[in-house]
Amino acid sequence: MNRTYTFLFIGDSLTDVGRVGGENAPLGRGYPRLVRDLLVARHPEKRLAVINKGLSGNTIANLAARWKIDVLHQRPDWLGILIGANDIGYVLQKWEGWQDHTPSAYGKHYENILAQTRRHLPHCHITLMEPFYLTVDRSANQRAKVRRGLRAYRDIVRAMSRRFKTECISFQPLFDQQLRAHGMRTFTLDGAHPNLNGAMLMADRILSVIEPLIKKPL
Repeated sequence: MNRTYTFLFIGDSLTDVGRVGGENAPLGRGYPRLVRDLLVARHPEKRLAVINKGLSGNTIANLAARWKIDVLHQRPDWLGILIGANDIGYVLQKWEGWQDHTPSAYGKHYENILAQTRRHLPHCHITLMEPFYLTVDRSANQRAKVRRGLRAYRDIVRAMSRRFKTECISFQPLFDQQLRAHGMRTFTLDGAHPNLNGAMLMADRILSVIEPLIKKPL
């Protein structure tokens, strides 16, 4: 019998989505659960496990602090990372310790966790997911500032992806295309957190990366 192939998602509230406690534990009700459900539906012959290690409020520094236990000890075959929305929040709001969340600090933490992963899990497939914000607003208000501020973080994710030879998913253009045809509330209530429609778009894009791996003998 084929061995179990393990997928692990890690990030902030966009990944967490109620995974801790309650009826939605342990996968939450966001894109990790949809990925799991679609994988099971499409590939019933495969032994697959999905782990959600998203935690609301987390920044890249928080991920780095729990990386050994929540990622390396889990020994996933595939790893998806989505982080950065709270980092830009710290910088824009100038919250205490915001200097540890600038693009420069973000890049250093990201480099650290990826280097650890390559060293300890050399055969793990890694997919980096760029942080995004669900608005087409180009004004001077807060939502537009978040969107503009995230560009530097997305640039770093792409640079890390090239350096460590990972897959990279750009969600911002995907949502921008949808938002030109549909109102923002089709995909989010607050601009930061995708609803079920938004999560389905994310899951569909992630599956386009995962499924080529599934189709190979495990």
